[in-house]
Amino acid sequence: MQRLLAVGKPSKYYFFLFIFIYFPAMLLGCARTAKTPSTASEIVRRRREEREKKVVEKPSPKAAEAQPAKQVTATESQPPDPITLGFLNEEGYQIVPVMVYHDINKDAQRSTDVSVNDFYEQMQYLYDNGYATITAQEFYDSLTLKAKIPAKSVILTFDDGYKSISNEVYNILKKFNFHAVLFIYTDAIVNHYGAYMTWDEIKQVSQDVFEIQAHSKTHAADIPWQRPEETEKEYLDRLDKELLFPKKILEEKTGKPVEFLAYPYGSYSDQLINLLRDKYKYKGAFTVIGAGVGEGADSKDTVAFGSNSFFTDPFKIRRIQILKKTSFSDFIKCLQLFKQEDVFDGKTLEKFEAEISKLK
Repeated sequence: MQRLLAVGKPSKYYFFLFIFIYFPAMLLGCARTAKTPSTASEIVRRRREEREKKVVEKPSPKAAEAQPAKQVTATESQPPDPITLGFLNEEGYQIVPVMVYHDINKDAQRSTDVSVNDFYEQMQYLYDNGYATITAQEFYDSLTLKAKIPAKSVILTFDDGYKSISNEVYNILKKFNFHAVLFIYTDAIVNHYGAYMTWDEIKQVSQDVFEIQAHSKTHAADIPWQRPEETEKEYLDRLDKELLFPKKILEEKTGKPVEFLAYPYGSYSDQLINLLRDKYKYKGAFTVIGAGVGEGADSKDTVAFGSNSFFTDPFKIRRIQILKKTSFSDFIKCLQLFKQEDVFDGKTLEKFEAEISKLK
């Protein structure tokens, strides 16, 4: 500052520039930074203060007209707040159930099938009770603290690409203004398997209802692991075909990005996750856990495995299988939206702090 003052007229210019522009900007930046909590305990403390606050100062009508409240979105410079993004408070946090279906048909002969009537009843229940269906991308934005999702969010996913998606499911979802994610294993489409959709049908449903994502090329069960007879290079070449080919052809056919994968049979490995993220540039992946619904498994355990919080690993997003044996009451049990947990417990605080710090 002394050097600036010692050089004559220009020094006055820099002096006023510093006092009236740079210095206020620095203060504003510090104030904005202070708004983002740094620890889970701070998040919980702030939520408690908000809930217990009795008196709220209200501006006069004239003042409100003169200075309308500014709506801050996640795309603006102010960082989003995990309090609102994760519906986190001292009682627990939001969880998002993710359902996985396969073929929806009239007879539902196979164990993974669901009848048209049962599916319609399930969708009617979601609609009547105010559930919001979100896409994989929207859920990913909430996991990375970029956007808020509705309090009653649910994700509907469909694996493989059966023709019933275009014949039955599409019209039902469109009637309720629902959205869903369709994971395609591309060999079934490329080789024109009779029970599966065509490229034209896939493109049509992708226009307004379905988000199209990948489910590998061949649907092989051993994608996460190197086969005994394979060299490392042969295994990596096989992964290129299984993971890169469907991504490219689905993007080419739909004209939209493909950035998520459903693991065939829900199987994955740490090596596979690293390759998906770093080499193949996927944003996340879905597994299949909680397959016990309708088969006598404890509903609480199934729900815990099939729902996801805002600190879920994007490459380990859990899904609940909806099967032929899934009763209507089991379906409703899967729709748990809030996980009660003592967030002041030391272990829970460590978990929150570690996961939130990764997302900043």
